[in-house]
Amino acid sequence: VVVTGAAGYVGRHVVSALLDLGHRVIAVGRPGNVGSIDTRAQVVEADVLAGDFDVSSIVSGDTLAVVHLAWQDGFVHNASSHMLRLSDHFRFLTTAAAAGASRIVPLGTMHEIGYWEGGITAETPTNPRSMYGIAKDALRRSLFLALPAVEIAWLRCYYIYGDDRNNNSIFTRL
Repeated sequence: VVVTGAAGYVGRHVVSALLDLGHRVIAVGRPGNVGSIDTRAQVVEADVLAGDFDVSSIVSGDTLAVVHLAWQDGFVHNASSHMLRLSDHFRFLTTAAAAGASRIVPLGTMHEIGYWEGGITAETPTNPRSMYGIAKDALRRSLFLALPAVEIAWLRCYYIYGDDRNNNSIFTRL
């Protein structure tokens, strides 16, 4: 299983959980930012969103899944980087599918939904109100259109509560 954003806020926990389940994990983090990745994983320092990144260096026909958690400025909801990097995420994930990944597992966000009262299901319509939500929603929609023959498991995080002092969730500040 390939995990991008493996040194990130969610990624380091996903890597450890996959390893605990007995999976072989290729954990990808940005260059210079891999120190917090579980040492049981095969660690790769790379910018998977760079135009010249060779996806086949981490993905092949025996790749069970690509869990794509890498995202810049996740807690800065109206940063222009969300829209500017959208095509880079799309290129990486469609190239990973073409390289043989049998499952694509990107991380979405509650911000795709926008303001909503009541229970949320997979059928709840999206109405994002930030650049972050718009970019995540656009990635989700485009992947399902572009990869109809690939299994896609779209994840969504709601109200992240962290276990460290470096997170930016409002809930840890209350």
